[in-house]
Amino acid sequence: MTKLRIVVTHDFFGSFAPLKTTHGLLGGGARLRSMIDEMRGQGPTVWIDTGDLVQGGPLTLPTRGKGGIIAASELGVDVSIAGNHELDFGIPFFLESLETFPFPVLGANAGLSLDATTIIATPVGDVGVVGLTHHDLASMRSWSMTPDREMPCQSQHDRAIDVVALANELRRQGASIVVAALHDGVDWHFDIDRRWNVSAERLVRICSPWAGAVDVILCGHTLGRFSGTIAATPVIQPWPLGCEIGIVEIGYDYRTQSSFQLVESQGPLPWKWSGYGADIIDTAEGNVLGYLAEPLYSAANGQSSLACFLAHAISEISDADAAVVYSTYSQPVMDGHFAFLEHGYVTELDILQLVPYSDFGIVETEINDREWIRISELFGPRPQSRSTIWSAVRKRQRNNGVFTLATIGGAATAVLSGIIGRDLLWQRRGPCLLDGLTAVLHAPARSVHGCLP
Repeated sequence: MTKLRIVVTHDFFGSFAPLKTTHGLLGGGARLRSMIDEMRGQGPTVWIDTGDLVQGGPLTLPTRGKGGIIAASELGVDVSIAGNHELDFGIPFFLESLETFPFPVLGANAGLSLDATTIIATPVGDVGVVGLTHHDLASMRSWSMTPDREMPCQSQHDRAIDVVALANELRRQGASIVVAALHDGVDWHFDIDRRWNVSAERLVRICSPWAGAVDVILCGHTLGRFSGTIAATPVIQPWPLGCEIGIVEIGYDYRTQSSFQLVESQGPLPWKWSGYGADIIDTAEGNVLGYLAEPLYSAANGQSSLACFLAHAISEISDADAAVVYSTYSQPVMDGHFAFLEHGYVTELDILQLVPYSDFGIVETEINDREWIRISELFGPRPQSRSTIWSAVRKRQRNNGVFTLATIGGAATAVLSGIIGRDLLWQRRGPCLLDGLTAVLHAPARSVHGCLP
């Protein structure tokens, strides 16, 4: 008989609206919350989110990051871990947001003076939680939406958190179960035959020194899926984006059983978010940009017709000589596809969910042919396609070897500057990505496969 149920989500990315995926309509804040409420009705249940909860999705851009914070406070999470994307709008913004959350946000090793632990009371005993963010937040500064892209400097002291001591202290304070929640997880890739492969070696190295001191380890960040053990301690990491719940059931004999439950939003009426930001989602869903004749994909070990489509949209409304853009993760990668745009009417909501970490503005800069070669390293199949696939359209070749390059404002500018190795001077132009998409979707039928390389 189950004494206590611990459920885990991670990398929700503000996905309050259900996602159109290659597996049908999945996730969404309303369905996710409902399923966990059903579990609470069956017995003591603790919901732990391991980070990247609030930013991304349809509320981020229209509210400059505030909407996801307010809406997340309505989900019913018991405790969350600070992820790297919690810092997308800067450290002061994040620290101010802590006042909004009705649940603790932990980060023992974040270098931000966050609480390291918390205790959650249940009718069958207290649950202690040790919260650990990713050990190298600074390496992810490109995805920040702030001009300075400031991230915490995690000193060696911050990284050398004594998890064993923290777990022992939680038990001394009365916790009968101790959970380590970690914003990091298993590495993975798809091989050339499109088979899913997981590598847990790095995660094992991280957790082995303290795994035996806790009862459960919950993971996230790497966007993969895993269930196993480290030092006989159960480890679980479900699919992200609110599309799956990881479940650890703990019996009265303290034996554990792990499982997953997919968050399906299909039905006579799709599950719709009714909390904060519902009006923003409804407006975006009602803004139809045009009609798409065929579905578009981004896939591991393959080209991205979706990224190519976005590059054409930028090129359509920019006079730059070339346009480059990324397509990022927007669905569980269980079949090798990590982004998908369904054929039919395309709405602003679809794009808000597909292209986070951008303000949708079109920006241009000048580069030379040698720098273009460096940028071209981003193109083509990427076996470890955990986050982005890039594509480009080049209109013309100039004789002097210098040409203009267009992309979308936000993370793309930092990534491209980093690849080239110098700070590029970006100039903002009038149109935005939505204008370009509207133009392409209303243009005569064309192939979206004419991209570089």
